[in-house]
Amino acid sequence: MGIGGLTRCKVVAGEKGLEKIINHITVMEVPDVIRWLKGNELLLTSLYPIKEDEEAISRLVEQLHEVGSSALAVKTHRYVDEIPQAILEAGNRFDFPIIEIDNEVSYLDIMSPLIELMLRKSNPGEEQKESFFQWITELAMGGKGIPALISAVQQMTGNILTVGSEIPTLEGYFQGRNVARLTRAQKNELKSAKRTIRMQRTLDGQMTPCIVTPLLLNDELCGEVTCWQTKREFLESDFHVLDRTVPLMAMEFLKVMTKSDVEQNYKDDFLSEVLLGQVQENAEMIMKGNHFGWDLSKNYQVFTIACGERPHLSKSGDNESLRYQERKRILMRRVAEIFRLSTHNVILPSRKN
Repeated sequence: MGIGGLTRCKVVAGEKGLEKIINHITVMEVPDVIRWLKGNELLLTSLYPIKEDEEAISRLVEQLHEVGSSALAVKTHRYVDEIPQAILEAGNRFDFPIIEIDNEVSYLDIMSPLIELMLRKSNPGEEQKESFFQWITELAMGGKGIPALISAVQQMTGNILTVGSEIPTLEGYFQGRNVARLTRAQKNELKSAKRTIRMQRTLDGQMTPCIVTPLLLNDELCGEVTCWQTKREFLESDFHVLDRTVPLMAMEFLKVMTKSDVEQNYKDDFLSEVLLGQVQENAEMIMKGNHFGWDLSKNYQVFTIACGERPHLSKSGDNESLRYQERKRILMRRVAEIFRLSTHNVILPSRKN
């Protein structure tokens, strides 16, 4: 009870069982969670899956005791106002610790420090890995972002992890390391493999063995996750860890891309008005341009690139439209790469029509 969020929780029954060992942490998401337990678990729950089932509530602690679980932590004031009396009585009867989770404490506040401690103390087995995968899922769903996922995977693998980005609006996560960009051949290899593969890449000026997983959205490479062999040799399980983690990171990339698309739409609409002479006042134009980080008091050369004919709507019109928008996005990304090293200010809008 002296670790992480547990310090702000209280034991309300079964105090005599507090010396039990915890090897796994599980969140109760389904009513029949008992069948999936292995023993020595701390089970976290809001009781939502069984809140309307009095029999299931009355039998929960006894079932946990029978499968060798270690403790039950219940979050109140969410779906139940207080821990049911049947659970408290069973906790005392079986010396099975019942913990009330403070309203301000999240599951992650409890899971993160406990799993970090377990990973430091031993080489994780299959059961610890499942706790790890549940933990990183909670991290992603809790909006903790890519840095939290990187930290978790580093603790699991024991090696450095970096995340590269092919999206101009999203910086990579290199943790102060000098990481060479993927070559075109390496990008093509990742796109073709669609899974974690071994590579040799340059880290801090030295060729270093690594395993790399592509971050793919709509079959386009938007980034890569690289685990570098800096402390220990890779295990087969490391490939599995990356394969399970990358979809969660891809979700974070998608959030950034969606936000970027919305912002780009505002920029595109405004610049279209400028180019078509629909902004009458120069002062207004310059002020709005400053809002987007553009200095429109200067002169610019204008280049236009045709993206091809916009598809007509049909039975598959929605899919065609999505593919068309994706082609435009890819084209914009390629153009941005061309001008990335330019010493001149470059504005890259896209017209809707």
